[in-house]
This record gives sequence, structure tokens and C-alpha cells, in this order.
Amino acid sequence: MTIHKRHELKTIVITSFGANGSAMVASLRDDHRFSVMSHFQSLGEAYSPTEETPPDIAICTQSITAAAEFPMYQALIELLGVRLVTVPDQIDAAGIARLLGMKAAEPRKPAPPETRTTGLDPQKIIAIGSSTGGIEALKQVLSRFPSNCPATVIVQHIRPEFLDGVVSRLDGICPAKVIAADHRMDLEPGLVQFAPGLPQHLEVDPKLRRTRLRAGPPVSGHQPSVDVLFQSLIPIASDVIGVLLTGMGRDGATGLGALRRAGAWTIAQDAETSTIYGMPRVADQEGAVCDVVPLNHIAAAAMRAAKRQRETLR
Repeated sequence: MTIHKRHELKTIVITSFGANGSAMVASLRDDHRFSVMSHFQSLGEAYSPTEETPPDIAICTQSITAAAEFPMYQALIELLGVRLVTVPDQIDAAGIARLLGMKAAEPRKPAPPETRTTGLDPQKIIAIGSSTGGIEALKQVLSRFPSNCPATVIVQHIRPEFLDGVVSRLDGICPAKVIAADHRMDLEPGLVQFAPGLPQHLEVDPKLRRTRLRAGPPVSGHQPSVDVLFQSLIPIASDVIGVLLTGMGRDGATGLGALRRAGAWTIAQDAETSTIYGMPRVADQEGAVCDVVPLNHIAAAAMRAAKRQRETLR
């Protein structure tokens, strides 16, 4: 199979456990020539995702090729017409690119400038829900976040295979750090955690202030669901800024209303700037919203809520 010139190669990576594999995947995600669709640490985990959404290339470390199930995975790769690349356990994206015969990477665009906002309450948490049109909306919102923004958690309705690329792009434009959330990750200022591309709900443990991934049926038609995220934050609502962006349907409207009644400050995108004025419209009609804001003002509104006393906002 010939690797054609293109902006990004859709990539699945299968590595053994350990820091070397994590470092390799991190370097691939930082290289704009690759789009890491998924990273697995066993061939068994990788088999079904590879078959369901074939990548351009599958990268396997040499230690993985020694596994008994490797010939079966190799047969699948050949059947799908996917290029299999076997690499040393210790290698980075530049080394993999050389194995593929790719030219040296062009310099990446400069990172977003370091911006900080004074007076932010370190206990505040921003929770954002979005759906149709949400990726572009999140780009505008997160690009205006300061590097020391309140801990932020996001549920965006998205197909799982697009997750890594979206998180990478958002991280590239947001002064804060944007990552895919995992189970039991601490909420920290300057860290934006995105619901992973899994059939699981993203919640916040209100006592430990950590993310929590939970299996369960769809709620409001979605898994993960914005309503589930918002509902999990009700015990600490006074520290929460809930934000509902563009999207079809009503996911998030019920949870946003519950948050507001419990003491949270709530914000919804306005009709004029929404791609689909569904979720924020329902929330506003049901009295769930403290403030209806144009898209380009949402980041500033959230930061004001994170630094002022609630009495000055209402």
C-alpha cells in the first residue's frame, strides 16, 4: 500500500505497557502529520476498532508482534488494506516518519500566547455541554480561555473516531491544556477535560473533585450525556458555572436547570450565534439560564462568574 501525501495519516497505535509507549503516542499526537485515532495496549482491544474504522496505518511495537494473537491481527490488517508498521519499542514520531519515507515535518505554528486572568477562584468548575456545531463553538470559547482558567469539563456529542483529532486541535488553540478525560482524574485550574470517545457517561465526583466514567444507558438520547455531567455537579453547585452551547434536542437543559436551582451560575449561547438553537433554547424556555450570551462573549462571561461573588451577578 502506498502512503500518499496528505495532511494527516489516520493512525492506530498498539504498544506494550510502559512509559516508552506513552511517550511515542504523545510525540505522534504532537506531529501534525499523524492523527492518532486510538491507542491500545493489547491486540485484543485493537481488533474491533480497527475493523470498524480502518486507519491509514497501524503502528505496532516489536514487543507486541511477539504476542500469540499477532498473526490474526496481521491477517485483519492485510484484509482491510491497511499498512502495518512495526517499530522499535523506543521510537518517536520523527523516527516513524522516516520509516515511512516521509519528509521532515514543517515547523508547527506557535503555541497560543500565555494569558492569565487575575482573581479567579481556584474552587470554581466550568462545565460545558454542546452538540451540533459545538466543535467550532468550542474553538471560539476555549481560544479565549486564560491559561489559568478554572477546572473545566466538557461533554460534546461526537463520533468516537474523531475524538483524538478534536482534542489535539482544541489543545493547539487553547492557552490552557486540553485532554481527553479518564477515570479518576483530578480537576485542576488550567486543565480542560473532554469526555472521551467511549460509550460511558462523564461525571464529576463532588467530594474528591475528580472525573468519573460510568457505564449506563443513554440519557436524553446520548451517551455521554450533558445532563449526566450537570447532574453530578449539583452537590457543589455554588462552585459551578454551567454552559450550554449550540446543539439539537434538549440534552443538558434539565441538568442546567437543576444546577441553577442549586446555586450555580448558568450561561447559554444565544440564537443568533448558534448553529442549531435547540439545547440552549429549551434551557432558556425552562428557566435554566442566568445569562444568554453571544458565542464570542461566553468565555468572558464564564471568567466573570469565576471571580465575582454570586450576588454581584444576579
